Amino acid sequence: MTIISALKRYFPIRLKRTIRRLLASLGFGYRWVSADQIQTKLAQAERARCVSEIDFVRELGSFLISLPLPPPDPYSDEYKQHWLSVYQSLTKNAYDVSREGNKFDLQKLIKKPFPYDTESSEIVGNQLIAIGSLIKAMQLQPKASVLELGPGWGNTSLALAQMGHVVTALDIESRYIELLKARAAMLEVPLQVIHGEFFKIREIAESFDAILFYESFHHCIDHLALLDEIPAKLRPGGKLILAGETVNENMPYDWGLNPSGEAIYQIVTNGWMELTFRESYLLKTLRQKGWDVKKFDSSQTAAAIVYICTRAN
Repeated sequence: MTIISALKRYFPIRLKRTIRRLLASLGFGYRWVSADQIQTKLAQAERARCVSEIDFVRELGSFLISLPLPPPDPYSDEYKQHWLSVYQSLTKNAYDVSREGNKFDLQKLIKKPFPYDTESSEIVGNQLIAIGSLIKAMQLQPKASVLELGPGWGNTSLALAQMGHVVTALDIESRYIELLKARAAMLEVPLQVIHGEFFKIREIAESFDAILFYESFHHCIDHLALLDEIPAKLRPGGKLILAGETVNENMPYDWGLNPSGEAIYQIVTNGWMELTFRESYLLKTLRQKGWDVKKFDSSQTAAAIVYICTRAN
């Protein structure tokens, strides 16, 4: 009997979840592989995808890639340049924010976007749990103004708009912009959409009650500079929300390229920037930049972890 199967047999369900997440964070259940094995592992994942989307996700989730360690100061330009160099070695291209797009069949996915297109109970369920946990943690007043940066498929923006909040969504991918417009029209809810990368925020004249990153902040290599742009766009008492981010205290560096199989797949296949953060680094950085932080964790899925940040007094 394996360690995991023993836990499943002898421990209550809630405790099992906690122990399973602890073991995963410590590396149990994952296999560390060298960078020269990336193509082999990705090919195995693609074969698993022929079975189902969840088999593909599980195969990618079974390994971590060993990446070269950065210099010690996570706030230095040398540190950032290290990760840009590693990114280039993986993709054979210098990083450019224009690579953060996504090609998909717009007409097909208007009515059935991610996660519903996967037809996976696990994937859809985890997404709904995460978005529900996020909305509950945000505790917005009725008709609050919200800016979502990197909304992607728009599930969170549309849920907030259907609640009556005044929502603006900014995304770098023009297909997502068209998708958001079409889905908002179908639901007959107002939604302002803006095409551009994260730093387009500088050109937005309005201020907001909340600025939201849901599974998107970790795409920004210049996340330190981006955090500096947020306070000027928040109304008094406004909130910065980071949700569904790739946070793992047991990473061997403060922040950098995410070594998980799923992240490496996106880096190599799509050219996206995929970062991970130690929680201690993230919290320290937010506090240094003048934020008080409260963490909300539903303990059901990692994507449901939410950090609500307000300006320190």
